[in-house]
Amino acid sequence: MNLVQRERQVNTATRSLIKTLYGSGIRNCQVMNVIGNIHGGNDKIGFNVQHVRNVLRDERKKRFEISDAQAGLDLLHRLNEESGSKYFIRTEVDEENRLKCLVWIDPRCIMAYQNFGDVMDFDTTYRTNRYAMPFVPFTGVNHHYQSVIFGFALMRDEHASTFEWILRTWLEGVGNNPPLTIITD
Repeated sequence: MNLVQRERQVNTATRSLIKTLYGSGIRNCQVMNVIGNIHGGNDKIGFNVQHVRNVLRDERKKRFEISDAQAGLDLLHRLNEESGSKYFIRTEVDEENRLKCLVWIDPRCIMAYQNFGDVMDFDTTYRTNRYAMPFVPFTGVNHHYQSVIFGFALMRDEHASTFEWILRTWLEGVGNNPPLTIITD
């Protein structure tokens, strides 16, 4: 008995078929059924519906337009200018000069962290935005047991190096004063 699950790959032709079917309005589970029929059964495909979702997510990432990222950054920089440079904004780009990570902290977040930053929650959302980029709110709780925000981040991937960059950058933004406790998933 083989207990190690084999790596599942979606080849180029199948990726193209997935994109075409999805572009025609066919849902992910139906895409799996079509591919299963082509291969003689879903058990012979070598991947599952999550892999279909991953193919579509990767395609959305490729369409990430620099103009959208630039428009968001322009807004943040304008807000920073209007506040007298009180915002903390840092970006990291890849080798193609595309946005990889963004961390921003507004003045209210910095003040909230200074007052209530003993415990910080760090968790990512599940790629629910248009570009399938995980959103990272840094949150805590005030003295009335209400949620307070300590900053935000967007990230293109969930590699350890990306998390390290985001946490180091956020820490820089709050004055290199680490919380006593970090709660995360």
